[in-house]
Amino acid sequence: MKQDPTVTAAQTALEAGEAALQAGDFRAADDALRGALAAAGPPLLRAAVLDALVRLGLDLGQDLAAERWLDECASLRTEHAGEISVEAGRSWALRARFRALARHDHKSAAQAWQHAARFLVGTERAIALHGLAAAV
Repeated sequence: MKQDPTVTAAQTALEAGEAALQAGDFRAADDALRGALAAAGPPLLRAAVLDALVRLGLDLGQDLAAERWLDECASLRTEHAGEISVEAGRSWALRARFRALARHDHKSAAQAWQHAARFLVGTERAIALHGLAAAV
């Protein structure tokens, strides 16, 4: 089955953005992620790009942009994957990071980590549990 070239371009740009984000090359991450966002068609791929943009915004101290992207990301994930899904868990984990880093609200972050752990599995669940332990 042939994949849509728009989806392939968005996925490739997302992967480049994630790699740049991990390497601390924020300019390259921003460029790649904005390119991915422009190309992202399927809602859950767009949500994955927005997730990376939230993390980039938090790293750069751009809390207002991060919050806006977080809201859209969570909305897409809930609408297209459901409230009880791994995608919802990812939204809760992202919300927990936002609450801890941007709002310095560790009690609220702990509650979000707790929600995240309910829906995540494997490494993502372990990260959520670690976040919960760090927040309390």
